[in-house]
Parts: sequence; structure tokens; C-alpha cells
Amino acid sequence: MNIKFIIMSVLAVFLFQIVLGNNVRINKEPWNTYITKIAIGGINYDLQLSIGTSLTMVISRECAHCEEHRNPYNLDSSTFGVITVNSEQCWSTDVYESNECGFLYEGFDEYEAKGALSLETIRVGMFSMSEVIFGRIFHENQKLNIDGIFGIGQHNLKRNYGPSLLDLLVANEHIRDVFSFCMTSEKDKEGFLTFGGFDSEYYHISDFKLFPIDYNDRYSIPVISIFLNNSEFWNGEIEGILETRIPYILLPEKLFSHFIASLSAYYGTDCDPLLCTKTNNTFYGNSIPSTPAKFPKLTFTLSNKSTLKIDINEIFMKCLNSNDYCSIIKFFPEDYIVLGAPVLEKFYVTIDTESRLIGLAEVSACAQPLILSRFSTWEDSSWASSFKLTMILTAIGMIAVIIWYCGKSYELEYEIIHADDE
Repeated sequence: MNIKFIIMSVLAVFLFQIVLGNNVRINKEPWNTYITKIAIGGINYDLQLSIGTSLTMVISRECAHCEEHRNPYNLDSSTFGVITVNSEQCWSTDVYESNECGFLYEGFDEYEAKGALSLETIRVGMFSMSEVIFGRIFHENQKLNIDGIFGIGQHNLKRNYGPSLLDLLVANEHIRDVFSFCMTSEKDKEGFLTFGGFDSEYYHISDFKLFPIDYNDRYSIPVISIFLNNSEFWNGEIEGILETRIPYILLPEKLFSHFIASLSAYYGTDCDPLLCTKTNNTFYGNSIPSTPAKFPKLTFTLSNKSTLKIDINEIFMKCLNSNDYCSIIKFFPEDYIVLGAPVLEKFYVTIDTESRLIGLAEVSACAQPLILSRFSTWEDSSWASSFKLTMILTAIGMIAVIIWYCGKSYELEYEIIHADDE
């Protein structure tokens, strides 16, 4: 028996059947804020996870009006590099006053940040990449309260800043252009962001509702109806943008009158003016002294191609800086819906840009996965899963045979060498 052949066969089985992913922990902060720890220039930063931008950005020491407790990026790193406006790496049309290549980030929640694009070594989980484009934040119009934003959205989302960190992960580390995440809403429990596939230990392709990525390369799903209890206040098709960074569900202003009418029908004459009139309305960012004794269930129906209904039962949360309550539903002057953290934390989400698919599976587990799969491959069929398990068990058996064979060979060799000792 050829030992080398057996060993190579076993390695081949494991290499083709077990795909190791790169996992990053996700922790929940107050008010649906989900953060990850990413190392930039050898320093760990708490960055808010965003699938609405491709740019990773961090508060810089040049930020004059940023909070002192921040962990600002400084330019002392030996791996730091400047990108000037004349550089081939400056894909942006924004120019910062120091002749550095500039950027402007505009979030769906009216948060804005601007600064300069730079190069740095960034470590994500077990992968480290050099000369990654990132943003140093010099100005912001609101307090972010964390170190910055970790962007893994589509590269041409609104503004193009060159190869993203995700692009480099796929190109340099030879992983699949797929990532998955679960954002647990339970206190003191971690979520996980995984690059390379989805967790095939707890999820099978049949667990997912699949939606095509066809909204201008944004991670969006059509919303075709919205209900308050059994009252439908919208029927049509509106783009529903997925964004982990937004702690709200943002609805277009054009739906406000329909929403108020449904609330008024639900409460009757007992409806609180803060809920059922536009003046000082809580759904425009104003707080309310106490939560209503009851509130109708909000239900979204996603896409008639692969219908999924999402129920939102908890609408009010304690405001960050007061004892009042704030709504997770807000109206804003856009023509699309933003399905933020209150929706996404209900699902195990997989975004497979190779197959151009978004998959949502009801969360059954949120763990650090070992074996990964992706959509639209033979690996995802039920018989293939059985075959994979069989091959892994076979490999374990082969390892046992190798150990036994090596043991017998050693015994035989020992007997030959020491045959005259008896």
C-alpha cells in the first residue's frame, strides 16, 4: 500500500469537501447598532457594519469636532499611504483641500462624513491585506459614537472608490464572492459575519427565500405590500434597500397619510395625537412619554417572485438620551424603503454576488460556521450534502486505516531490527 497516495487522497477529500470561512464577530450596541472589530494599521477599531457602502472609514485625528473618547486613526503607521488627486488610485471626483483624494459618505439616516482616501494594511478575521483603500473621516454632521464604518456593500453604490475591501478579499484570498451574517438581537450574544459562503451546518438552500440582485447593484428586495394588522395601507412595488447600519425601518413620506389612516382606524377616537396626527408625530423622530398599551403588527410582503412576510411587533424602544420612547419606524423624503437592523436581525442573510442572489432564512442558529456552501451549485442539493457527509466519514475512516497501517509497519520494523534480542 502506498502511504503517500493514501495521505494525498485524504487531503483531497477534505480540501474539496470542507470550505473554511473567514469569520468576524458582530456585537450589538444600544439602539440596534451592530459593530465589528477590524484592525487598520495594526490597531483595532470598533466599526459599524454597513452593506450600504463599499468604503471602510474611520475617524481620523484631524477630525476637529469629533468626540474625545473616540479611538482616532493617526498617521504614525509605517504602512500608511497617501492617495493624491493625481494618483491612479483616486477614482473619486471629490477633492480635499490638502490635495488628497477626497470622499463624501451620505447615509440613509442623514449621517454625513467626509475626508480623504488613503492606503493602509487592514486585517479582517484571519486575513490581512496591504494597500487597501479606506477613508479618514475629518468632518461629520452627527455623532457616530463609534470609531467608524466597515463597508462591504456593492462597489458602485452611489460613489465609486476603487476596489473595495471585499473585492480584495475575493481576489487575494481566493474565497468565493459570497458573505453571510446573523445579527443576534439577544443581549450578550455574538453574531457572525462570514466570508466565502453560508453556514451549511445549520442552513440548507431550501431554508432560504431567494431574491435576485437587480436594483442598480444595490442589495435590495421589492416590497409589494405593507399591512397594519389586517389593514393593507400600501400595495404596489417599492424598492426595499437592506442596510445593517440603519437602526430603523425608513418609509417614504408618500405612505405617511395611508399609515396614519390605518392607525386611526385601528385606535378609533382613542388614538394618541402623537401617533395619529402629523404635528410632533413620533414617526418623524419625536419621542413619546410612554408606549401605547397596544400597537398593530406591521407586516411587509417581499417580492411576488419569492414571497416572504416579515412581522414587526416591537415598534418602540427606550430613547438613547432620555426616559421617553422612540419609534423604530421613521418617514423620510425618498421613494424607497430602507429595511434596517430591526428587519435584518430576524434573518440569517446570505449575499451571493456570483449567483446574483440575496437569501433570507429565518434565524435558527447564529454560530461560527465551519462548513460553507453557496447558492446555485451541486453542493447545495440534498443528495450532495449526504455525499459530502459520506466522504468526510470515509476520510476519517481512511485516517484510521493509515494510523493502523503505520502502527503495524512500525511493529514489523521493530521485530526485524531486534530479532536477535530474544
